[in-house]
Amino acid sequence: MNLDNRENYQREMRLLNRLSLDKLKSFVGELHKTRFEDNDIEVDAYYRLASHVLNQRKEKRTSLIFHLKNLVVGMILISYLYSI
Repeated sequence: MNLDNRENYQREMRLLNRLSLDKLKSFVGELHKTRFEDNDIEVDAYYRLASHVLNQRKEKRTSLIFHLKNLVVGMILISYLYSI
């Protein structure tokens, strides 16, 4: 599969996003088997794309900024309580 073209890459990403999460997991599993057990390097780019889409859909949507804000608030409270 040729993913060198931007339009092809985006089209394939949209198609992978339409799959249900279970089907996408099984598809990535099949691509992993083909890539690493059968040593077929032709599917490497498509495997990386499908893995990227799967990781995007599985991870939680909390950002690092949210966690840093909590850290700053916590440090301020600790320093305040320590000074009392």
